[in-house]
Amino acid sequence: MQVVLEVHKSEKILLHLQRKENFREGAVVGSSMPVRKKNRLNVCPGFGLFLPIKHSYMKEIVSLDQLDVVNGRYSYADYLTWKIDQTVELIKGKILAMSAPSRYHQRISWLLSGKVYTHFKNHPCHAYAAPFDVRLYDKRKSAKANKDVFSVVQPDLCVICDLEKLDEKGCLGAPDLVVEILSRGNSTKEMKIKKQLYEESGIREYWILDPEHEYALQFHLTEAGVYSPATICVKEEVLISVVFPDLNVPLEEIFVGD
Repeated sequence: MQVVLEVHKSEKILLHLQRKENFREGAVVGSSMPVRKKNRLNVCPGFGLFLPIKHSYMKEIVSLDQLDVVNGRYSYADYLTWKIDQTVELIKGKILAMSAPSRYHQRISWLLSGKVYTHFKNHPCHAYAAPFDVRLYDKRKSAKANKDVFSVVQPDLCVICDLEKLDEKGCLGAPDLVVEILSRGNSTKEMKIKKQLYEESGIREYWILDPEHEYALQFHLTEAGVYSPATICVKEEVLISVVFPDLNVPLEEIFVGD
């Protein structure tokens, strides 16, 4: 939008303003001086002084309703601009809203985090619990710019051994171990969509914990680069990591009841 100030003969408009270094917002018609390109103004001859009104053409995203959840495709660069209270993830550019975890979900997360912390506290690998952004990209491509990343997830727990993948925003690249704890309403997402994404991204080991039925599913990458068939561990068993063989988790100490 522009505001036009008409120039009348009786009005003494200071045409020399353009000559001053601090006048950077407009140009005056009628002067023989060229308009500096950095002003970025389109001046219509005969109308006078144009002063642009600064405003943002991008509407601030504060609600999920402002986004096209069905057909939209978004990048991590888009994700960074959103100011949405609800936690969301991006899976190959598609938005997945995350439901609030239950109390039992959080208790399991806390107990498991304690086990993992104890194991890795003197280990060069780092472990992180949600909320923690993990940016995943096609491992066949080298592009890692925000605009080229279309998957951003927040696993309940992850372990990263390549510390070069860590930055102030979280993790860029595949963790070595990812753990997801199922919640009502997101089971399909975790067990189908995320499993495929994690496999394609090269996450070496993936655990799914089911609080309702109190069992765990364990997957690990084979030499062919695909996940093994699921190993099922029930509450009475010990979940032993494939990538970290010394990491043993007695599930009866994790599934302690709601």
